Amino acid sequence: RMVQGMNGELYAISQAAAEIKKYNTSTNSFDVIIGAGTRGTCADGTAATSCRISPWDLFVSTTGTIYLLDNGVVRTIDASGNIQTLYLQSLSYGDGGLATNARFNQVKNLKMWRDGATDKIVLFDMAEKRVREFPVDGNVSTIVGDGSDESISIGGSITGTMSVGTYPHIGLDSSGNIYSYRPGLFVYTANRSTGLWEHWLGNYSGTLYTVADGL
Repeated sequence: RMVQGMNGELYAISQAAAEIKKYNTSTNSFDVIIGAGTRGTCADGTAATSCRISPWDLFVSTTGTIYLLDNGVVRTIDASGNIQTLYLQSLSYGDGGLATNARFNQVKNLKMWRDGATDKIVLFDMAEKRVREFPVDGNVSTIVGDGSDESISIGGSITGTMSVGTYPHIGLDSSGNIYSYRPGLFVYTANRSTGLWEHWLGNYSGTLYTVADGL
């Protein structure tokens, strides 16, 4: 989508590519000014072109100051070229505080497990690409995912990327480990003790098989 800034410059918002581009009259092309090419989130202070974003809208002032609606919050680029949040709260806000005060976006799956003497609720927020956990009447925390929409990397950190496509189902064992799957291919688990993604079951070659004895 094209946006005409109040400074007369032309900008392009690409939700699919997760980028904001500015038209360069010298090269007759668009240059990326915000975004790392993958949907997700980034901390304030991240370089604009290294920041994973989910761009919704854009406003540019007469002086060229950029205001970006990024996954529910208004952000800008500071004088050093870094992203800063100005207003509102993200849709994954609330880690470290009471779950009743936290924000969620698209909760698709809910589980409960018993950690010693404590009942804990685990939920998968599909839109935010996070698994979050909290004891009943307790504080919430993110245990899997960082909001980035990239494929899970077997052997990678469970606090990194988590994209499960359109299959928003998770399982849970007695140790609180998280299980998810790619239909027809394999099941993977977020091992809480190692902090890593592991291939748990099924074909990991990328080839689709039907169920058969002996495989």
